[in-house]
Amino acid sequence: MLMFIAIGSCKKENSDPEWCAGVWATQVQDELTAVTNAALVYAGDPTPANCTAYKAAYQAYIDALELFSQCTSWTPQLKNEWQEALEEAENAIDTLCD
Repeated sequence: MLMFIAIGSCKKENSDPEWCAGVWATQVQDELTAVTNAALVYAGDPTPANCTAYKAAYQAYIDALELFSQCTSWTPQLKNEWQEALEEAENAIDTLCD
């Protein structure tokens, strides 16, 4: 579904802008797994309730990605990869369940 390349380490629960050294993709893996699972459930049973759950999972993933917006220690490439993932997720949520 989405592929991420990241190096370094960080903890998403830390509020210090310098806390992130790079592995944002690893830190949002639980949220991405929830999106994948919700997509599978919705694909198998496209009800309004399953759509709502799918959108909620996607929003939780976006929220988790946004926690990394203040990271300042990333390389330009890593920041670009994160930004692309965030933009892709924000665009995708608008077309879910269409």
